[in-house]
Parts: sequence; C-alpha cells; structure tokens
Amino acid sequence: MTHAVGMKKRCAGRGVMTLVPWLARLAITAWVLSSLTSCESGIQPQPEPEYLLYAAMHGYSEGWIAVINCATDSVIDSITHGFQTGPGIVACPDGKYFAVLGSGRPPEIFDAVTRTPLTSLSAPSLPPVFLPSERIIICPQFDSSLVYNIPGFNLKEVWARPRWMTGPLGSSGRVASADNQHDSMSHPSYQYVVFDSNGAPIDSFAIRPDSGTLLQVDLPFTFSQDGTHFYGIAFGNVYPVSLAGYDLANHSLVFLQRTGYIPHDCRVSPDGREVWTADYGDRLGWDPDHKPSVHVYDAVTGVLKDTVSLSWSEPGFAGILRPWSIRFLPNSDKVYINSVRGPILVVNSRTKKLYKLIFSESGRFTEDIDLAPRP
Repeated sequence: MTHAVGMKKRCAGRGVMTLVPWLARLAITAWVLSSLTSCESGIQPQPEPEYLLYAAMHGYSEGWIAVINCATDSVIDSITHGFQTGPGIVACPDGKYFAVLGSGRPPEIFDAVTRTPLTSLSAPSLPPVFLPSERIIICPQFDSSLVYNIPGFNLKEVWARPRWMTGPLGSSGRVASADNQHDSMSHPSYQYVVFDSNGAPIDSFAIRPDSGTLLQVDLPFTFSQDGTHFYGIAFGNVYPVSLAGYDLANHSLVFLQRTGYIPHDCRVSPDGREVWTADYGDRLGWDPDHKPSVHVYDAVTGVLKDTVSLSWSEPGFAGILRPWSIRFLPNSDKVYINSVRGPILVVNSRTKKLYKLIFSESGRFTEDIDLAPRP
C-alpha cells in the first residue's frame, strides 16, 4: 500500500514537470501571435508605396502621357486626349491627381486612379504647385497666383505678386516664389519669398554675398526635403554662374560655388547630402566646350563631388543625351533624368552611372517628367 501511494506521488510530480515546458511553449506561441498581430496593426513600419513616373511625350504630330511603373521601368498606360505636341506634366505629391500643361492653355486636371480628365482650370498658368495637405493647388502667373481648392478645383482666391513658385517645403505646407525685383541701381535681381498655406509672406531673402557683387538668383531653384535650405543658380559680376546655398533658418549664405554652366534643373537628393544639376549644353553650336552634363555637389560645402557620365554605347540609340529634369525615386538608388527631346535616363545615385534608357526608339521624345506614389 505504501509502495502504491509512493508511485502515485512520483507520477503526479512527473506530470507537473511535464506540464511546465508545455506551458512555456504555449506562452511563446501566444507571444509570437501577439507580435504578428502588432505588426498587422501598424506598430511595425509599413511597406514603402509603389511609385509611378509620368512622362509627357510627343511624336511627330501629337502628344501623350506615358505612365511608367518605377519597379520595372515599364509603360503601364498611355493617355491621349488631344494634347498639344510637347505637353508638360505635374503630379500631386499624394499621387491622387496630375496636371497636364499645354502652351497657352489652362492646366487640365486628371484623376490618377482612372487616368481620366476631371476638369480644366480657369486660366493658363506656369507649372502649378499641389498642396494636398492644405487641399489647394496654386497656379502662378506673371503678376499673381490663382488658388483652386481640392477636390472641387474651383477658384478659391487670388494671391498678389508671387510667380515662378515651387513647393512644398518639406511637410511644412509652405511654398516659395521667385519675384522679379529691381534695386536702387535698376539692376535685376530675384527676391525669394516664402509663403504659408494662406498666401501670407512669412520670410524673404536675396542672395548678395558682399557689397561689391550684385547677384541675380534665377531659376532653377529648389529646397531641401526638410525645408531648411535653399539652392539656386546665381548670375553675378564676380561669379558669372554659380550654385548658391542659403540657410533659411539662420538667414545666411552657406556657399557660392562657381559652376561655369547654366543648368535647367537642380534637385536635392532625398538624404539631403547632395545637389544635382542638369545642364543640357549648347544646342546651337556657339560654344562647343559647353557640353551636356549632370553635376553632383556637396549640399553643405557646395564642392563638386562627381559628374554623371552621359555616354551610351548600346545599339538602338544614336544621339546626344541632353539632360533636362531630375527626379529622385524615394527610398531607392534610382534617379530619372529626361533628356531634351530624347529618352529618359535611369541613373544609379550611388555609382553615378547611367545604366538604362527608356523611350530610346526613334520618333518618341520626352518633354517632361514627374514622380508620385501609385494611388
């Protein structure tokens, strides 16, 4: 009897010992399931959005918009809508809309999901600026800016004076304008004004490094992703053509770097460390030394870091690659640069090497490009 009782106690103890690791495994399983649920609920970073490249194209007699999947660099749609030869394109930063521009015609707004026209705005303008966070689109003109609401695209108000606008400055909802001014000596210069989302000027500056040098800061110009620094092309007496860097927070000139070129576009890399400029070169043959180029400058010092090679030796394309507009693909090493009436160049931002052409076929020419998330 005593032996039987002892056996029961030992069996009961062994059962408890067997149960402990089983409970531990159950707890681990529950933790894993809880972690998976947390990931699904948004605690972990979500996948990066896909991006589309919109290319304004023209052939020998018509224009169209090509929609390109940036993951594969393949054309997924082609939009024809009676566009003029050589249209322009501006995409909304949230990917919901894009505007097609034509010479002397009001911007036409398209739904980026259905890729169908929604409306035409009331008047022609320079390239518009979408501010989806403020639910407005700004259409600068030479003496004012027309402001339309989103999504109705009805004229909301008119801002006085701002022109050649760019924006937004980071996620601040601010935009900037280059306003043509004259000083007491009647020398042309550009006064830059920063506006809030209501059109009220909140900051302004002109780049004049010393009293003996009068600079005209002209297009192109751009801002860092965080909206703290301005970069633009400067024309002056001492430095005929330079890249200027300006600190908006401290209201001070950071650098003025001699370039010797007149770029059409300049853009800041997504990490804020580099400024890329695209110079399409001398197309008239007056200055054979003025070659097409893409230069890469340090965003802090303005020192030239690298030059992108524009040579392309693969069969199927013959012509000079003249860079025009630059667009960085977020969270990627890919940079898109369209050439003047030529193909789109795909460049690796780390190696600074051109490795692919899009639309290299004869009779298909790129006029303008822009990037936006896939809606």
